[in-house]
Amino acid sequence: DCQYEFNNHAVHDLSFRSQANGSVIYNSKFPVYLGSHCPGTSDDHAPVHYAQLGPDSELFNKTYIDPDAAFKRIKLDYNNWKSQPTVWKRRFSEPTLPLRK
Repeated sequence: DCQYEFNNHAVHDLSFRSQANGSVIYNSKFPVYLGSHCPGTSDDHAPVHYAQLGPDSELFNKTYIDPDAAFKRIKLDYNNWKSQPTVWKRRFSEPTLPLRK
């Protein structure tokens, strides 16, 4: 769901919706994602920190207060990315990516 700014809550949401649709989630025997640790807002972590504690957490909690949310959200609009900003302004103040038309 492209409403999320960072992958933490988005991956949990995807996992819950996948399981509601009959998928089985397995733990990998090998690392599939490696990330460094920057405590709090140190280094370049501030945008991620504030996204996870702010809008992403609020969206996730608002969505999953309903115990049936995953079942109601199995399928999302494929084009929901189009309603999101082209640049993550919390992280990038100036466009550094080609703008979509």
